[in-house]
Amino acid sequence: MKITKSQLRRIIKEEAARLNEAYGGFSYSRKLNLIRAARKSLQSAQELESASAMGSDPDLDELVDMVIGYEDAVQAMLDYE
Repeated sequence: MKITKSQLRRIIKEEAARLNEAYGGFSYSRKLNLIRAARKSLQSAQELESASAMGSDPDLDELVDMVIGYEDAVQAMLDYE
């Protein structure tokens, strides 16, 4: 049975992803899902904080911006895969 180059590339890519996850690494897709969930939670907290009598929290605003930047970076890595 012959294997084409494209089939071999696909097999190698699948095995590399499987090994990466099996030995402690997350796939970029999994990381992105976790980051998005964190961003949504932080943005909910940000909305509640803004609606309170205290107004917005600059530290929380900065944290949300940092998470959005990290989300963009992980998305770029996922697009690169």
